[in-house]
Amino acid sequence: GDNPDLTKERKSATFDTEEMTNFVYGSKAEVDRMREIEAKVAADPDLCNPVPLDFLSREKRIEAQAKK
Repeated sequence: GDNPDLTKERKSATFDTEEMTNFVYGSKAEVDRMREIEAKVAADPDLCNPVPLDFLSREKRIEAQAKK
């Protein structure tokens, strides 16, 4: 979720925040890849709300770690 104050600040910036983001992360391709991974993680309930590994059997723990 976007922070409304942060969104407001981004819109009022005197420079292109997207260009700055690309610069900080190295390239537009890097930023796109990072956002793609974030979207996939956000869409996967196992990655968003993982069960603490202590509560899983050894097999399930290995499976959970492999998914990550």
